[in-house]
Amino acid sequence: MSFKELTEGQWAKVQELMNWTPPKERGTKRTSFRKIWNSIFYILCHGCRWSDLPRGKSYAAKRTAFRWLKRWEQEGVLDRVLASLLKEGIKRKEIDLRNLLIDGSFSPVSWGRRAS
Repeated sequence: MSFKELTEGQWAKVQELMNWTPPKERGTKRTSFRKIWNSIFYILCHGCRWSDLPRGKSYAAKRTAFRWLKRWEQEGVLDRVLASLLKEGIKRKEIDLRNLLIDGSFSPVSWGRRAS
């Protein structure tokens, strides 16, 4: 699946689903949250590393995007947005749950350990 930057309508939907008030800005002007979400969705859709995030006007710096991803993960914002988008996709029949894939390549189990 290829990802293109969020449209106005998609961005409005993400903002609504976030249901979150950002902290006040201090110091340097904050990167746009839309760019940060573009970066997160790019990584999720492409399954690539943060170092492979493209540079450009549509994306945030990889460290900035990763930092906000971690914060939103801790505050429940990420789960709220992704779960709501998943539910909506299923409801619209845009997601076929018969085509699921689980990737265990990042499993923390050591190679020398025997299965019980």
